[in-house]
Amino acid sequence: MSGPERAPRENRDDVIRARVTTSEKAYVQCQAEAAGLSEAEYLRRRSLDYRVTAGGAARRADPALITELNRLGLEMSAIGNNANQLARSMNSGRRFRSRWEDVADEIERLRARVEGVLERVVLDQEGSA
Repeated sequence: MSGPERAPRENRDDVIRARVTTSEKAYVQCQAEAAGLSEAEYLRRRSLDYRVTAGGAARRADPALITELNRLGLEMSAIGNNANQLARSMNSGRRFRSRWEDVADEIERLRARVEGVLERVVLDQEGSA
């Protein structure tokens, strides 16, 4: 459910003030942080019946990890390309059995690296939750 739409040029100039207890303020701060929002945006969304999902900040992945996963994906693509070329050669009558073992070794090394990066992603997500 969405809240009331505002006109394209309508600015947020009006202020609503409310007194809260210390524990209520702490709760709002905690909820806003968990959603990855400022307190004002969190309160605005809650009061206008917008959806607020927890974990907004926790869902932000480390850009370095994303870059590393992308690089590993490119390496995996290159290994797949090598496997396709070997299969094509074998289907045309040439034998490269030892090369298949090299491809399997590359895949295993890459699998171990991907597993390490994914473990770091999980630990990073658990640490920010």
